[in-house]
Amino acid sequence: ENTKSSTLSLSIGLSQNNKKMKLPKDDDDLRDDDRFDEDREALFGSTSTRSTAPINPVVECCVSGLAYVQFLWIFRRLECVLALVLFFCVSLLVTGVVESYETRQHSFKGHQFYNDYSELQSSLELKLKDIDHWCLDGSDNSCPKCDDPTHPISRGEYDGWKEAFMRNVKLSNSFRYKSQDPDVIFMGDGFVEATVGDLRGVPGLDTTPAAKQLSMIKEYYDNMFTKSNGGKYDVLRLGIAGDTSPNLFWRLRQNEMRNLKPSIWWISIGRNDLFRTKCSEEVTLMGIIRVIEEIVDRHDGATIVINSLLPTANNSRMQLEGKGPRNEMWLSIKELNGRLKKFASRHDHVVFYDTDDILVTSKGAKKFITKSYYADKLHPNFEGYQELAKKQLAYIDHLMQKRASAKENTPTTTSGSKPADSTESVEPSESESSESGTSNVDTDYHEDFEDADDYYGYLKHFTEDDFLQDFNLYDDFYGLGDDDW
Repeated sequence: ENTKSSTLSLSIGLSQNNKKMKLPKDDDDLRDDDRFDEDREALFGSTSTRSTAPINPVVECCVSGLAYVQFLWIFRRLECVLALVLFFCVSLLVTGVVESYETRQHSFKGHQFYNDYSELQSSLELKLKDIDHWCLDGSDNSCPKCDDPTHPISRGEYDGWKEAFMRNVKLSNSFRYKSQDPDVIFMGDGFVEATVGDLRGVPGLDTTPAAKQLSMIKEYYDNMFTKSNGGKYDVLRLGIAGDTSPNLFWRLRQNEMRNLKPSIWWISIGRNDLFRTKCSEEVTLMGIIRVIEEIVDRHDGATIVINSLLPTANNSRMQLEGKGPRNEMWLSIKELNGRLKKFASRHDHVVFYDTDDILVTSKGAKKFITKSYYADKLHPNFEGYQELAKKQLAYIDHLMQKRASAKENTPTTTSGSKPADSTESVEPSESESSESGTSNVDTDYHEDFEDADDYYGYLKHFTEDDFLQDFNLYDDFYGLGDDDW
């Protein structure tokens, strides 16, 4: 009965599908494999003729992944949350390790050093053995271009540098020939040289994008800081782009300023020490202090202004501080500016001028370079120089008033004698000099130098009115020809 019932159901199904199948005759007929294959093909069709659409492996992986995530979220929710937290922590750890390696934070912490130079009273106190590390990355052997900060170093091997140096000598001579001292002398690197419309003394700047900016900057400074053009003060601007503190020290030793005696020295140097020669903040500070001490040793009673190192960006957002890209250059500049400010506060006639109030903008906890004042990540544009010149002029006014007030309050000599600041002098007679056991100090000083000149044989090379007239003295040192200078 069961067999009859199954056969009836199969017949009904076949009739519904318009398929004709042979009914089995007995049990042996049912066990026939060939007969079974024929029936299966009749019911479902031939397996060889069926085609299956190909499955994209990417789609299959995505669907499988989503299905697995759904499964975990439904049946293993706690484990899923813990796995996400672990993944986030591991990502932070890897990011921190990579950033630490890239910025070499493992070498030293921050950009600080522990020697305090604020109380230093003489350049003789600058000891190389006290330097904690020579290089900006915290090591001592990764900055081969970092020079001894206590020794003058020339860059005479570069033609452009020699051109710039001789240009500065000519600018100084323009005051000397008029028997006039400038009110202010700006000395430094490319930040100062741009104010004379030049860079490293290289000709052909009219073909560069910077030419127009440099021309505008020069014209503005000429009008602002030249009395003949309507300015309030005469300012001599002596800069060479790319110079470091030892290079400026060399220029001072070579009397680039031609014994001129300004009321104010304005020094702007240091960024090339950090970022061109990769010297550490401590070595850079020592170099700047050595330059300052060289000017102090002139004993001309001038005020020395230390211009802060200009802010420098390392990203297109021009960000200096706050959450975001870490600006290692700004950390070095900030540390060095703080040390220079402290040094100035401990020394008479030395002041620190901070440009951050002009060039840095604060937005909440973040600090940025004022983009409208910068041509790129390093150099101010014409608008930036304009604003700086206005602030510099105001600060020069302040210093001049301060000097005038101090001069008025200077005590005079006994009654009947001339004030200490009088331009006239009274020469003691021979009898007075012999009786007092003293002589004319200036005359003796000059004679001593003449004796020294005769001893070393310098008089045949130099005259009273000419500076380095015979450059053959330098030929042996630099290996230069007669025409190179």
